[in-house]
Amino acid sequence: PFPAPNMVSTVQDIALPEVRSTSLSIQLLIESSGAALAPLLAGWIADQSSLKTSFLVICLTAWALCAAFYMLALFTIPKDTAHLREQMRQRAEHERQIHSDEGAMQPVN
Repeated sequence: PFPAPNMVSTVQDIALPEVRSTSLSIQLLIESSGAALAPLLAGWIADQSSLKTSFLVICLTAWALCAAFYMLALFTIPKDTAHLREQMRQRAEHERQIHSDEGAMQPVN
């Protein structure tokens, strides 16, 4: 829960404006699925061994997954952010060209 605001802003920084709501929905689906399945998995592991083992397995697995995804993100997010900014700069330049061409084509009275 603590890094959630940072994750939301990071996802929004690398998603095109037209797919930001979809990317946020997918992120929230993954988070909610984990929150829903963790107690079930913890209960099943606790039934098989002990509650202590259950907490250790769930926590260590979650932290290992977080560390793996963090390492992946560490290398990809700066490139993705730069790529998105370049795309947005190109779109803005294209829009400026369209609007300047429209203004040049109108007759002056």
